[in-house]
Amino acid sequence: MLTKGLGVVAGSKRLFQVGVLILAVVLGILVQADRLDAFVVLLVLSLSLVVLSVLAAYLYHPAALVLRPEPPAFATATNLAPVFMAAAFTILAGVMVGEGVSDIVDGEPPRALNVVMIGFWVLVVGLHLYLSWGSFGVRLRPEGVYNRQPLGSLFVPWEAFAPGCPAVPVKGNGLALYYQRPGLVRRRGLPVGANSLLTGTDATYLAHVIQQYVSSPEHRPAIGTEAELRRVVATAILDM
Repeated sequence: MLTKGLGVVAGSKRLFQVGVLILAVVLGILVQADRLDAFVVLLVLSLSLVVLSVLAAYLYHPAALVLRPEPPAFATATNLAPVFMAAAFTILAGVMVGEGVSDIVDGEPPRALNVVMIGFWVLVVGLHLYLSWGSFGVRLRPEGVYNRQPLGSLFVPWEAFAPGCPAVPVKGNGLALYYQRPGLVRRRGLPVGANSLLTGTDATYLAHVIQQYVSSPEHRPAIGTEAELRRVVATAILDM
């Protein structure tokens, strides 16, 4: 049941976060109107979302890829941990910003500190929404594997991988990468692990998919099409 619920959130994460944002505003208003206890909101809702973030990091790793037609690619499954963490901070910010706005309206000093506090929480929520909404993660492209993260990126051409053992699952649903031609690997920004990948998709499944494209280059040009997605999904599941 929990896994199915996580799948629903993954399929509509932006709608979920918009709903959480609206809920945070409503909760902030109710707390300031003394219709709701702030401690209950912070302890029950925010803490529950943090727990869901941890559970999602351990439990939600579907054996699936997502079609991305522009540019043609197969993306790995949504990483839900940042989504729930952003939701937790959004709820927390709703209460804190509501309190700050109420103090400013009531003329309670120090007003400057309240303005700074509001700005801080808006910045925190904005940062977490950026981390959870951004198109970060692993993508398989016709030319190779691309891993985009908030502060840097890694691109591994298919030709760079070791043919016999390009990717091996490791603890934490990660992949250890092995190269035959490491000089082809390209990195930008702050260092992103050149020899490993963390992914929302099941690591064993993704390792089989990478193995397919390393050993069968004739299939690479079709990456990013529905027909190729159906083929690779069926083949990878049979290989697992």
